[in-house]
Amino acid sequence: SDLVVESDLVGVSSRLPEPLAKAATSPLALRVEKTTGEGGREQYRATLGNVVQAVFVKRAEGLERAVVALGSGDATLPERGVAVRIALPQVDADAWKEVFAGSGGGGRNGTKMPALDVVSIRTPVLRLFGRDYTQVDTQLRPRDDGWQIALNMQEAAGELTWRGAGEGSLEGRLQRLVVRRAAEAGGGPNASLLNSLPALNLAVDDFRIGEMALGRLELRARNDKGAWHLETLNLRNPDGALIGKAVWRNDGAGRHQTSLDFELTASDVGKLLNRLGYVDAIRRGTANLAGNMQWNGPLTGIDYPSLTGEMTVSAENGQ
Repeated sequence: SDLVVESDLVGVSSRLPEPLAKAATSPLALRVEKTTGEGGREQYRATLGNVVQAVFVKRAEGLERAVVALGSGDATLPERGVAVRIALPQVDADAWKEVFAGSGGGGRNGTKMPALDVVSIRTPVLRLFGRDYTQVDTQLRPRDDGWQIALNMQEAAGELTWRGAGEGSLEGRLQRLVVRRAAEAGGGPNASLLNSLPALNLAVDDFRIGEMALGRLELRARNDKGAWHLETLNLRNPDGALIGKAVWRNDGAGRHQTSLDFELTASDVGKLLNRLGYVDAIRRGTANLAGNMQWNGPLTGIDYPSLTGEMTVSAENGQ
């Protein structure tokens, strides 16, 4: 080693989210070691207690490659670029979003930085958008102007692509997607609703709400001039099908308006109701329910006092 720096960091405090929060009176062992390798490359290895490991390889013209590992994340250097690997008992992504949102887009003091290669997250509990996701093992890689996401968690699995321009866009295919019922999702009755949605082009092979297996889901939507247009809603299973379209308008001043057209067809009403949790309510039978609804509010929450619309129902051969 050419240089070793050690400190217990007593007197230093951090208001970052866990696991990097620290009181000034609490000791936390910091060790930084510098070595010089072939070709004049400098390697810096840093450890922060059992919280962070980091390795940086630097040449005269700038940083060549690096890895930052939190918790028990793998601290092996990538072949190129920068790798961030997180393996913690719990990750609060919402808290970190606030940190990055408040950090601004400050410069890098002219330092040449290598491209980010991968971000991996392994955790039993991931807090994101006010909800908890479990048994998460996910990788994100930069792609064009967005992220390629290999999603694997108890609630969802598949491949997604996210692009952040405008309201954002999300496309891809999921083998499964489980949405918890509102009462199970946490946040309480005063939890804020989403005020916008990205453009969507999604296919889900196995879509569920709670324990209800609802079948294959297709969604296509776009944003245009302050309105979110749901152009395709197609949900099908062996017992029935739901198709629909919707427009959600937001004037930017807190005023929302939603219109929804839908048609629900049941080839076996009894079996479809069984899927929805109403076991043995009806035997056999066919039905068709079609209509349109409008309300003053976002698509993500019906405002019942302003709800208007009409529906037609036809049913036969059931008991």
